[in-house]
Amino acid sequence: MTIYEADDYRDFILHHFEQHPKKRGYYNRMAQHLGTSPSLITQVMKEQRDFTLDMAVQLIQFFGFSEAEGEHFILLVQHSKAGSHDVKKYFEKKLGANRLKSMDLAQRTKAQKVLTSQQRAIFYSDWYYSAIRLSTSLDKVQSAKDVAEHLDLPLELVHKVLEFLIKNGLVNQSRDGLSLGPLRTHIPQDSELVSRHHKNWRTHLLDRSHVRSDDEFVFTGPTTLSRKDARLVSTKLRTFITELAKIHDHSHPEVFYCLNIDWLKVTDGI
Repeated sequence: MTIYEADDYRDFILHHFEQHPKKRGYYNRMAQHLGTSPSLITQVMKEQRDFTLDMAVQLIQFFGFSEAEGEHFILLVQHSKAGSHDVKKYFEKKLGANRLKSMDLAQRTKAQKVLTSQQRAIFYSDWYYSAIRLSTSLDKVQSAKDVAEHLDLPLELVHKVLEFLIKNGLVNQSRDGLSLGPLRTHIPQDSELVSRHHKNWRTHLLDRSHVRSDDEFVFTGPTTLSRKDARLVSTKLRTFITELAKIHDHSHPEVFYCLNIDWLKVTDGI
């Protein structure tokens, strides 16, 4: 269930809970995120009260919603809180327009695999979800056992992740074995999961930095320079990433690499 398919925000929360890999303590974590008690969450789910709008805004981050999904979630909360028939009708009209807009967006982006908020929360929860998915593009990886051996992961974990990936169209399974699904997944840049995705891969690669071949390298270079040259470096790095994407699109997958690039301002200077 996507947020656009829910008639009530509680339906979405319940579905998100049922699909979440860490059900234990789920509502406690939500209460902690909101700075409130678990009993309030229970009252909301029993329809004894509603979230405040301040809480609804905080939950946008908790669920990893994009900006558009977050706006729809808030509309659902406002619809639930509405005290009169006319006000409910007003928000129903706004919700209907949002659903039509989301359907149009899905048509325009169908070349990519656009994950729902629940799917994103799982897929970006750890590095091995995308690693297992991408490894299925390699010729020598045809089965769960191949994936486990290639990535040095427990076979039980690989089976669990593959079940999720196949179910959601991120990996294909046929008589010939496993293969990569859509070429790219998409995550809105305003989602909190972007930083989690970066952190997952950086942490994993640093943990294995003691095992490095001659064509691998890690570089960290704190530096001071003029604002003009800082913009020049930024432009060159963006150009390089664009060129790398073109190389990737025409390259046959034989080996698995990960590129991490950060160009971040430490201070504003003077």
